[in-house]
Amino acid sequence: METSWIRLEGILPANSTYVISREASDQSLKDYADFLDPNEFLKHTGDDGFKVTTIEYLPQSVAADTNAWLKMALDLDAIGYADDDPGSAWDVSGITEATRYYILSRNADVCGGNGGDWNTSRGCVGEACDSTSSEIGEWTAIQCGLSPTAGDMPEGADASSDAIIFAGNHNYFCSLSTLTSHLIPQRVNLQQNYPNPFNPRTEILFDISVQDHATLKLYNIKGQEVITLINKVLNPGLHKVTWNGVNNNGKELSSGMYFYELVVGDISLRKKLVLLK
Repeated sequence: METSWIRLEGILPANSTYVISREASDQSLKDYADFLDPNEFLKHTGDDGFKVTTIEYLPQSVAADTNAWLKMALDLDAIGYADDDPGSAWDVSGITEATRYYILSRNADVCGGNGGDWNTSRGCVGEACDSTSSEIGEWTAIQCGLSPTAGDMPEGADASSDAIIFAGNHNYFCSLSTLTSHLIPQRVNLQQNYPNPFNPRTEILFDISVQDHATLKLYNIKGQEVITLINKVLNPGLHKVTWNGVNNNGKELSSGMYFYELVVGDISLRKKLVLLK
């Protein structure tokens, strides 16, 4: 068992994807990964832990030479742990063996992910990071829709309208009418509210790529729901919601920090906002 991190450094070109795929992954995932839209900057499968870091140079104030700089690697995100072996895969966002049977992807900005709050967005539960929380994680789990048995084919009057994608020894079925949404995973971008801090109102913008059911809710620091701003099926595109600092009953809330969470299908994104009075 490897008990140290191996650094793979370099600059990832714009609109490109870095893929980490290990032998522990199901073969269909390794084959299917090449067909995914490359908007994610990172995709991961397998049983090795990994982390994303950024190298920064900070003033070394304790040094005698005031011109000296200290090179530091700051952790941005992580799954797994170098000093542990999960067996065949890691559990992520409440999904068992997610890195074996799912492709985990990120499409957030590496430099400013989650409003720059990457330490909490990594979603790790405990220092070992052998699992992550769907409430605070930003990973999207993309599952392969495998046929029950090898050679299984669609049946029924509309069988000829079904498209079949062969990957490894598995067949992927999707109706031509829903082919686009099947092959193109849902993309969700939740923006930081503006203004923030705010009084008396603020705007929250987000966009989705595929029509889906969405909810947008606000919570206080105790995790209690304050108000539901959206709970319906939305069309693809940019959406804007205005909040004026009241709860579901129309009562004005006190100053403080709140959290707003957008859930679209299986994707959940959360950010902070501050109400000042």
